[in-house]
Amino acid sequence: IINDYFGIDRDFGFQSYYREKLLGMDFLIRTAITSGSGQNTLNDQRSTALTGHFEILPLGEFENNGEYFEGDIEKEEEPRMALGVTYSYNINAIRSGGQFGNELYQTRDTESYMADALFKYRGFSLLYEYIFKTVANSPLTFNDDGDLQHVLIGRGSTYQSGMFVSENLELSLRYARVSPDSRISFLEDFQEAFSLGANRYIKGHRLKLQTDLTYMAFNGTRQWAADDNYWQFRFQIEMGL
Repeated sequence: IINDYFGIDRDFGFQSYYREKLLGMDFLIRTAITSGSGQNTLNDQRSTALTGHFEILPLGEFENNGEYFEGDIEKEEEPRMALGVTYSYNINAIRSGGQFGNELYQTRDTESYMADALFKYRGFSLLYEYIFKTVANSPLTFNDDGDLQHVLIGRGSTYQSGMFVSENLELSLRYARVSPDSRISFLEDFQEAFSLGANRYIKGHRLKLQTDLTYMAFNGTRQWAADDNYWQFRFQIEMGL
């Protein structure tokens, strides 16, 4: 849920990539200049996003680029860890989420700060993600009729653990929360998600079955009350080339 609210989405532009090894540790730097307006909006040139990402693997390389997926499919024989930080500045963002969401009535400059940590060892994985998104001026935009569209700002965290109980079956637990900025708290609610999941890998990430049971809890003044909390069950089949 934190990426749904505060993440940065796919965008059109240019990316640079640099990787180096020093003292047995891998360092990775990525930078990007993109349109800032997300997918399928190349006809709108008002915004520009500048993004930088720095990552370090202090315990050495993962098997088969394992730092880019959450479960320990490779069953790492030695402890492995990835630590990353990201900063993105979206100039004249035209959507509520920057690259996604509803169109704003006026553009806004948004800043996103992200941090993540991933640990894997012998089928066990532990993931932490944090996002803080803000805007310097008012997050509220209005048209001439007084209609309102707002920028999604605030902070969120995700905690997740997973464990392979057989060669291809992983069980996972996740807790995530979204805390809207006080300037939009009358429009967005504090949210929590408690999830229990199971993943059946048939051919790695190219073919897998996934299911989870989630309890969604809301606390706010906008439209949800405690009795509007709900359970959610999901099942999906993922296929890739």
